[in-house]
Amino acid sequence: MEYANNLLKNKKIVFLTLTILVFIVYVNSLGNNFVVDDITSIVEKSQTESFKSLANKDLRSTQLVQYFTVINIFGPNSSVFRLANILFHLGSVYLVFLLLSILTTSTIAFVTASLFAVHPILTESVTWISGGPYVKHSFFILASLLCYVLSIKKRNVYLLSVLFFFLALFTSEKAIVFPFILMVYEIAFGSIQRHWKKIIPFFFLAFFFFFLVAFPALDSRLLEIQTKYDRKPIINNSLILIPYSISSYLELIIWPDKLSIYHSQIKISVLDYILRLSIFIGFLAAIAIAFKKNKHLFFWLFFFLISLSPTLSPFGINWIVAERYVYLGSLGIIFLAGYLLVKLIEKEKARNLGWALFIIIMIALMARTMVRNTDWKNSETLWLATVNSYPNYYQGHYSLGVEYEETGRLKEAQREYEIAIRLNSQEPRAYANLGSVYLKTNNTSKALEMSEKAVKLNPWAWEPYQNIGVIYYIRGAYDKAEAYTKKAIERLPKNSDRYIKASSELYFNLGAIYYQEGDRVKARKFFTKVLEFEPTNERTQKLLHDSALWSQ
Repeated sequence: MEYANNLLKNKKIVFLTLTILVFIVYVNSLGNNFVVDDITSIVEKSQTESFKSLANKDLRSTQLVQYFTVINIFGPNSSVFRLANILFHLGSVYLVFLLLSILTTSTIAFVTASLFAVHPILTESVTWISGGPYVKHSFFILASLLCYVLSIKKRNVYLLSVLFFFLALFTSEKAIVFPFILMVYEIAFGSIQRHWKKIIPFFFLAFFFFFLVAFPALDSRLLEIQTKYDRKPIINNSLILIPYSISSYLELIIWPDKLSIYHSQIKISVLDYILRLSIFIGFLAAIAIAFKKNKHLFFWLFFFLISLSPTLSPFGINWIVAERYVYLGSLGIIFLAGYLLVKLIEKEKARNLGWALFIIIMIALMARTMVRNTDWKNSETLWLATVNSYPNYYQGHYSLGVEYEETGRLKEAQREYEIAIRLNSQEPRAYANLGSVYLKTNNTSKALEMSEKAVKLNPWAWEPYQNIGVIYYIRGAYDKAEAYTKKAIERLPKNSDRYIKASSELYFNLGAIYYQEGDRVKARKFFTKVLEFEPTNERTQKLLHDSALWSQ
């Protein structure tokens, strides 16, 4: 044990070991493709918008700086984006070790940092490029906390703590709860009475950020939910939501088996709810007991709850459970595991057993993380893994259908959309996309039927109106085609990830309708408008320069 302690006091060896652990488990993710939101938020936006235009829309500038730096130097290279996530994760692992080395022992710090380095629940944040903000804001939060702890003896690092919190806020709005973490830290290890003035600037920054950035962004988030996911925000019962979410996160951390980008909605039996409520109450009781018995456990268990609190809103603006939400909070539970393992190791008779158990757990976690990375290889592997984890959840089948449709496998797409509808008959996107598949296979009758069902379920979604417009265009009913295409344009939200491409398609369709109606002036007007959205659209450029089409 003494030899191990001496070895762990050599920070170069520790940092080298932690670095090796991180790269062993994540190196197989570097070749993965862009998936899901990566495609629309990075690839397509980098091709259609400038840094200045995006900065005017999104004040989370630290993310923008990274995205546009990488795009301008390396192009849309998924490996470079993912490497940035891995490096920030490695930085967080270092910070965990440094922080715990100050607060506890080098052994606890090393064991906890090692578990945090390889835990598979973190893969969604690290391996998925769009999950990167959760890694980055956590890095800044941990750096701020470390500097705050150091500022007790070294006052000159206090300003660094404030600066890191500022960077965390402008990486993710979820950093807004950090001042409460500082309060709990002072309750556990310091003195609120003596240090309350040090916490005030953090509350001021959080208050400033909430009212100037986060609160105004709620409107766009609500609009995104209504348009992108075709659903209205709902009010969840917090008495069900919070126990369900917390118990689910605990389950995924302790037994990371059914990892998924989508976790099923709250559909639980009374018995299951009682079990989850009991787990939640037991967790709160553990915090209360730890307050009297063990300040370290009190702080880190509370840290878990506070870090998750921004995602536990009853207003339906977040997913009920999402693995990326718990990137930072998982540290609280992982610390508990590391603490208990070290307590076992410190017992002379159980020392070998403790180290053996630690090694077995590490190997199991590393293997699961590496397997999970392969799920993120491309969109198809991701959605197949999602369907395998939750075969009765419609969202996975719907998303798999989208992937099949985009790659031209229309029979498979039809099958997945039909499964999604069977699992949730009130899902308008599945009807709209099934209508699109029928349209591509020239079955306009079924395409119209599905699209009209989608409109009935969600009259504010633009996609089914586009489908119906195309159907009437094919049938030669140009007046109806014009009306439905205009309705699609009216409903297309400007903050949509697909706004540029969809606008281009819709205005092209409108130009084609006017051309068929013989109105060449309006047709040229709308074809020209396509180039405002996509200046390099070759189809439209050729059409406008084809004098034979405009000679009449």
